[in-house]
Amino acid sequence: THIYRSEVTSYIDYLDELKELDYFVVDGIFHTDEYIIDILKLFRNPSKDLKEALENKYKEKWDTGFFFKKTIYK
Repeated sequence: THIYRSEVTSYIDYLDELKELDYFVVDGIFHTDEYIIDILKLFRNPSKDLKEALENKYKEKWDTGFFFKKTIYK
């Protein structure tokens, strides 16, 4: 499933909570190889400074999307 939205859905700040997953996919649809490599560096070494630098470099807004929002959808 792909979710298309104007902001980047990012769970970088919650990697500790996601450690129980066997695997997850970082999908590079609509992005360059350089972008994906930068993002993978952030996953390997999460830091607030690097996250902010990448948001500025790519002029993007990152947030957690619908992850923590109550919805009426089931």
